[in-house]
Amino acid sequence: MSAPVENGTMKQFSSHAGLRRQLEYLNLGVGLVLILISLVYMSRGAVDSFANWFIFGCMYMVMDKYWTNGAQSAKRVKIDMLKYCIGVAAFFVSVGFLLHIL
Repeated sequence: MSAPVENGTMKQFSSHAGLRRQLEYLNLGVGLVLILISLVYMSRGAVDSFANWFIFGCMYMVMDKYWTNGAQSAKRVKIDMLKYCIGVAAFFVSVGFLLHIL
């Protein structure tokens, strides 16, 4: 069964809005845990494992948002800014890892 589509985007249903929000927070949480795992590897001097887990954690955190709102709430702006900063951090760790393995 396909979801109704309106102007190329999924129609927002109030019964699903909470679930989409929870999925986004769950991905942020999983990403944070994966980044913490990467820091454990870094503290042990395992740069390769650090970079792998850090990038993987960042990927979780910057996944597409599951809920959209026409009006940008203050909370939404903060989450988007957090995702942007994490994406930038992942970029620098990726470049650093590339230079490390060359």
